[in-house]
This record gives sequence, structure tokens and C-alpha cells, in this order.
Amino acid sequence: MKEYTTFPNSAVQLFKPKDLYILAGMYLSAYSDRSSGDIIKTDITQKQLSELTGVDYEYIRKRFMPRLKESGFCDIESRQIDYTTKRNTYYLPNPKINFRIIRSELFSDISLSPDEKGVLIGLYCNCVNGTYSFDLSDVQMSERLGISRGTYLKYKKSLSEKGIICTGEFLSYLLHPEHLDAQLLVCPHLGYDFIGYKRKHSLFRPYKIFLSEPMAEFV
Repeated sequence: MKEYTTFPNSAVQLFKPKDLYILAGMYLSAYSDRSSGDIIKTDITQKQLSELTGVDYEYIRKRFMPRLKESGFCDIESRQIDYTTKRNTYYLPNPKINFRIIRSELFSDISLSPDEKGVLIGLYCNCVNGTYSFDLSDVQMSERLGISRGTYLKYKKSLSEKGIICTGEFLSYLLHPEHLDAQLLVCPHLGYDFIGYKRKHSLFRPYKIFLSEPMAEFV
């Protein structure tokens, strides 16, 4: 399994948080299939996806997979393995801009539920370019994520209590000068250079923020 995967920002327009997280698991298992690299593919099974993400197998089979097919987000190729078994290959878009980086550690972090991880990914995809901060209102963000305001506030509260969402009151130097009222994502499972940032900012708990220089993932 890869140490990290790219993840297209556009996915947040098609999938609700829990499904975003499952889709990120598919991306983590995918590899380049063409010389141009514009498509990556995976043949991960639904059972393997359940084991990777911790999401119930029946949810993936009965709810996520039908929605993935209906969305038209990726091409799906089915092949017969034997008389009773079929195997799908998923061809996922692999954009060179407008993407985020999600690290494999997110999937083994037992302190976060699959729903919380999905909301975290959705927030990450809606961050201000070049930052790990967002300044949309609760109503705007809930609309972006495709969930009710009440549901969004529930997960926002739980992620805040776990130290993953915080205000810039004590970390204002990490905020974009035009977004000083924004909130920050404080999580080592996002982006590139966590180790380098951890050395520089070793006092933050429970998560240590790491903000690498703006890269193509934020374009």
C-alpha cells in the first residue's frame, strides 16, 4: 500500500463525507496505468475496502458502490474470474492540479470514526488555496459537504474536541493574511511534509500541525 495518495477536490461535489473517505481508500490502493498518468486504477475488492477503511462491508456493497456507479466519477470494468466470481477494476481520474494529499495513517487512526474522517477530507478539499484553513460559514460548509447543518455541527464539534479543528487565535501566523478569521485543520494525516513540520512545531497536542509550502495540490 502507498504511503499517501492524491485525491481530487472535485470528488466533494459528488460524494458525501463517508463516501469520500471510502473513495480515498480506493485511491490509496490505486496505481498508475497509463504513461500520461491521467488515470490510475485499482481492483480492490469490496471486502478489502471494508478492511482498509473500517466501514461495514454491507454499507460499501449496498450503498457506496451503487452511488459510485451512478455518479459517473470513474470507469468500471468487470471481468469473470471463475464461474461464480466477478472482479471489478476501477479507473480513477488522477488530476495534476486541484488535488489534496491524504496519508495512509488516516486509515489506521482508531481515534476517528469513518464519518469523522470523511468530514475531515471534505473540509480539507474546501480549504483556502495554499493553506489548511477554511472560512466558510457553517451553512455554506454543510451545503458543500451535502449534509444538514445539524449533522455538520455535530462532527465539527467532535473534531474540535479532538483538537483537529481549531481557531487561529494562537496560530494566527499560520493563516493567510486575507483569511485571519478562518479555522485550521490540525492533523498529521494530510499533506506532504509532516516530519519536517513536526520538528518545527513540536508543542501542539493532541495533533501536531504540519503545513508544507503551497504545492500543486492547492492550485
